[in-house]
Amino acid sequence: NSERLLEVHELTYVFGLFILYFIFSKNVHRRKLKLFFSILYFFMGFKRIAIAALLVSIALLLILKRVRKNSTYKSLILVCSCLCVLCSLVFVYLIKTDGIISIFNHFNIETNGRIFLWSIFNDKISFFPLPFGYGIGYTDRKLEVLHYPQLHNDILRLFLGVGLLSFIIFFWKLF
Repeated sequence: NSERLLEVHELTYVFGLFILYFIFSKNVHRRKLKLFFSILYFFMGFKRIAIAALLVSIALLLILKRVRKNSTYKSLILVCSCLCVLCSLVFVYLIKTDGIISIFNHFNIETNGRIFLWSIFNDKISFFPLPFGYGIGYTDRKLEVLHYPQLHNDILRLFLGVGLLSFIIFFWKLF
C-alpha cells in the first residue's frame, strides 16, 4: 500500500527519536531541513503507537524543561513512573476482560487481527503477584506452534513472559 510506505518498517521509530533530538537541540535553526525530513518520514510510517509516544514524549519534555527545582523534578519523574506502570496494567486488564474490544470498536480503530491474537492468551493473564510468568519468548513459541504471526503487543508479551511482580519492577526501574 503506497499510502503507508514505512508502516512495516522499524525505521519509523528512529525518525521519532530524530524529531525529539532536533526539536530539543540547541541549534534548531541549523537543523530545520533534517527536522522536516524526519517528520515527513515519521508520518509516512504511520505507526499509531509511535505518533502517540512522540506526542507524550514532547509534552513530558516540555514540562521537565520548565521544572527547575530538583525535588519537583524527582516528584514528577516518580508520578510519570507510577502512571506508566498503571497504564500498562490497565491495558493488560482491558485485554483480559475484552474491554479493549469495546474501546477499539467505539473509536473505529482497525486492529488487523491483533485482538484475536491477544485473545488467545486471555486465560493465561493473571494479576496475582506470585506467578512469575511463563518465560521470556512464551508468546512467540505458542504463536509459532499455532502458525500465527507475532503478537504485536510488547506490553502483553512482557507481562505474560515475566509475570505481574517482575512486570511492575521492570517498568518501575525503566523510568
